[in-house]
Amino acid sequence: MLRSLLTNAGTTISNAYRRWNQYLFAALKPLILLWFVYVTNFGFLDRVWLLFDNGRWGTLIPYLVIWLVAIIALIVIAYHPKRWVRLAWGTVMSLSGSVHLGYFLASGSDLNVFDILLLMNASHETSRGLAFYMSAIVKSFIVFAISVFGFWLKPVQSGKRLNIWTKRLALLPLLPTLAVAAIVWFKGGTGSQALPSNVTPLALSGVTGFKILFRPPPDRKSVAWTPAKPLHEKIVFIMDESVRADYLNLEPGNAITPNIAATVGKLVNYGVAMSGGNCSHYSNALMRFGVSLKKFDKSVNQSPSIWEYAKRAGYHTIYIDAQTGAIKNPGVLHNFMTVREKSFIDEYIAIGNVTDYSYDDKLFSIADRVMSMPGPVFIYANKNGAHFPYDHAYPADQAKFHPTETENGKSLVTQINSYINVLEWSVDRLFPRMVEIMERNKAFMVYTSDHGQAFGQGLTHCQTDHVDQRTAQVPLMLHVPEGPDRALYTQAAKTLHNKSSHFMITPTLLRSMGYAEHDVSSEFSNTLLKSDSSQLRFTTGDIFGLFSDERQWNDFDPNKDMLEPEAKKLFLQKSAATAE
Repeated sequence: MLRSLLTNAGTTISNAYRRWNQYLFAALKPLILLWFVYVTNFGFLDRVWLLFDNGRWGTLIPYLVIWLVAIIALIVIAYHPKRWVRLAWGTVMSLSGSVHLGYFLASGSDLNVFDILLLMNASHETSRGLAFYMSAIVKSFIVFAISVFGFWLKPVQSGKRLNIWTKRLALLPLLPTLAVAAIVWFKGGTGSQALPSNVTPLALSGVTGFKILFRPPPDRKSVAWTPAKPLHEKIVFIMDESVRADYLNLEPGNAITPNIAATVGKLVNYGVAMSGGNCSHYSNALMRFGVSLKKFDKSVNQSPSIWEYAKRAGYHTIYIDAQTGAIKNPGVLHNFMTVREKSFIDEYIAIGNVTDYSYDDKLFSIADRVMSMPGPVFIYANKNGAHFPYDHAYPADQAKFHPTETENGKSLVTQINSYINVLEWSVDRLFPRMVEIMERNKAFMVYTSDHGQAFGQGLTHCQTDHVDQRTAQVPLMLHVPEGPDRALYTQAAKTLHNKSSHFMITPTLLRSMGYAEHDVSSEFSNTLLKSDSSQLRFTTGDIFGLFSDERQWNDFDPNKDMLEPEAKKLFLQKSAATAE
């Protein structure tokens, strides 16, 4: 009797527990899904009210329909009776939403198709990006894991008819995904703002991949000009990394960059300049492909590369890449370099097997060695410079500004401290050596950076929305050997002080290689010897016209005071401490 009672009680408790567990999961599943939609989407109501207030019914109605179908698709998958279907689609939608969240936390803006293109071409920077944006990545991964768990949870038993329909609608997520892809395709890469995150990044990736896969490679023209004797036998172009001009203090004896201040008198200084793009691979591509503002749309896809011009002029061409530390395979081409382009490079030198903060030392050792070879030599060097994470690019015991990001976490002040520390180590420390090498080898050198930096919230550079001018602010200096050219460039630098840009560099290099002025001026409107007074503008996003013939241009004011108040305060404090 007692055994029977205990057995019945156990069965009752077990059934109650199963029912309670079932009801708990039944409530937990929709709560997780609702939370997932809420935390991974931004600006839905703002977008609805904007379209409503402006009477844009032709946009509002499809927008709401896509949202409705996307939510229904999420529910259908979450309540599909087969676990493998829930996990397969759930993983894809969770990944899509969490990627969108991670990008928003890092940048402060919606992920768009130009960001997808940018991320694809910056895959070699994955390790650096992971280190710098770790907080955003961790948060998005947590969201991903929880949402996958929500999809994995077994749904409460439902009616037979409902199970039939969830099975039939297993491919429903494709419908809003294709709808978003179609909008982006026909709107030239735009139109994805505030669309549902569980399908939008997936659609953007698909459209971008399709465009890249089926777009024929550009058919670049061969050099049509015949150059005369080169004006300079040794030509060096140095593209530094993430160096912002207003963080290079040129006051003699300053406490921030004293070596640059002591050495800059041996250079021709153009002051604050504008980069061609605000992202490494775009700026480098614009330089290497000799893009002309006069004929931008054609030249960005058709002009000969700088290597072809150099080879035609009789130069031994050398590429030195000091940014391969973040690339597992240094032989992988990056910054939009192609196999055809590489075929015009006589020596492709990718620096490896050194500590993170020794790449630039190695670069200058190589540059010094290769310039000693007889005959004309052209060097294009990608310097490692001040790329984030800043604290990885200099020895910890060389930090002069505290607290750093490593010491006290990421904030505006620690970010600026770490940035100045890497500038002192990688730029200021090496400047005298760079100038000495150029002087000894009588080299014509152009020194600049690929882009600047924006500190605070969001991306430090590579923005495509709400673009910050600071991301295009760079230094521009020349080393001109003794001779008539030095006086010409010195005078031009006075006229073009704070008025120059990357777009003036290629025609300047071509002149030094011996190409005739009338040939160069037929393609390029401005050089570092002569420029018109047109508004400086830099590009962001799709420079190659992959999605649209319309390029995104951003005005640049080189005379605008862009230095953060926190940086000014640090400069004063450091200078005062040094004076004491």
